[in-house]
Amino acid sequence: MLAAAAFFALRASSEDDQLDTPESAVTYICWHDNHTFKLTPAQWDKLLKQGDVQPVGKGGAAAATSSREQRGGGGGPIRAVKCPKCGKFSCVPALDCPDGTQVPTITVNGQVGECPNTPGGG
Repeated sequence: MLAAAAFFALRASSEDDQLDTPESAVTYICWHDNHTFKLTPAQWDKLLKQGDVQPVGKGGAAAATSSREQRGGGGGPIRAVKCPKCGKFSCVPALDCPDGTQVPTITVNGQVGECPNTPGGG
């Protein structure tokens, strides 16, 4: 009985583990200072638990969320990571542009990010 409990406890914790490999990292970019950095899903989870991921509304202002929005129900505020450079909750995933630049996948005004000088964006 004890062995079965230990098995399920270990199994549950390993299923909750997020990827933490260089290949799983996503580039984030700051709306305010264009600072870029990479986060793995495990690092993102850690930042979320620390309070370094916050919902923000259009314009980058802090936003209140419902429990549905916190679960990823859609239609809610943008979840921005705290910038390690400027300290604002203003970092979102970056879009890699054909010219080698990176832009936010979503703008501070809630619009889809577009690469400069590219017809139709991305």
